[in-house]
Amino acid sequence: MARKFTIDRVGHVGIYVSDLDRSIAWYTDVLGLTLTGRWPMGESEIVFLRFHENHHDIVLMPAPKQPAENHITILFVDRL
Repeated sequence: MARKFTIDRVGHVGIYVSDLDRSIAWYTDVLGLTLTGRWPMGESEIVFLRFHENHHDIVLMPAPKQPAENHITILFVDRL
C-alpha cells in the first residue's frame, strides 16, 4: 500500500519520570543532552532537553498518580 505522506523525523519524545532532578542529571551527565527549559506545569514542572539544534528532543514530565501514556511526536514533510 502506497503512503500518501513522507515522515521526516521524530519530533520529540515525552517521558514520565518519578524524579525530575535525578532524571535531568542522568540525561545531561550520562547522555550529554542540554537542558533548554524548566516550566511550571500544575503543581510541578515540565523539563525540555535537546541533543543539538532543536529546542527540545526529550520532554520530561512528573509521573501522574493515574496510569498514563508517554508520547512520541512524528514530523511529516507533506500530507494530504
